[in-house]
Amino acid sequence: MNVYQENVGRSLIVELPGTKQEGVLVDYGEDITVLYNGQKYLYIPVKHIRSFRLNPLHNKEQVNSAGVPFPLTIGNISYREILNEAKNLFIEIAVVGNVLTYGTITDILDDYFIFVSPVYQTLLVPNEHLKWLALVNRNQSYYSLSREAISMVSQCRKPAAKFKEQLKRLEGKFILLDMGNNPYKIGLLKSVNDETLQLITAEDEAVFYSIRHLQVLQIA
Repeated sequence: MNVYQENVGRSLIVELPGTKQEGVLVDYGEDITVLYNGQKYLYIPVKHIRSFRLNPLHNKEQVNSAGVPFPLTIGNISYREILNEAKNLFIEIAVVGNVLTYGTITDILDDYFIFVSPVYQTLLVPNEHLKWLALVNRNQSYYSLSREAISMVSQCRKPAAKFKEQLKRLEGKFILLDMGNNPYKIGLLKSVNDETLQLITAEDEAVFYSIRHLQVLQIA
């Protein structure tokens, strides 16, 4: 029996890179799990789960399946299906550390998706770096605004199928890497090669980054 199947309906403490989440396991698939923390549903890719254990403060609990945003399949959901279900809805995502970003998925490509946020504008997120996406229900909103009140237009009108191909199209543009918390990750995208990109900082310093380790790219 699958280890997640054994724990459906139980309250778990799940350890993720740099953080942890607590909630009732309500669904799972080969590459994703679903936790309900009493307020919202968290869709967590299995690859980011370092460990989990039963929460000693809670016994086996029941969750009203009528409130689940996406249909429960118990063992048959997939990461890709959840991305498609979440497309064009207001959701929360976690990619870099504990930074939460709110907005909507506008495009789902081969190995990345495009996320448009009223705060961060257009973000390119490689599929492998999404730590979780979360929502309360399909009709939720953020910032006390309706979807109609917020411009959610991607700056990538016809995005490339592959993340690296899209990076090539952004050569010559200003970008921020991994939410721009490091001054060496803000600058002009000079060039993109097989495995690296070259960024020119404000002080004319060239910095090279491994593409596979980029967690998110923001178009300035």
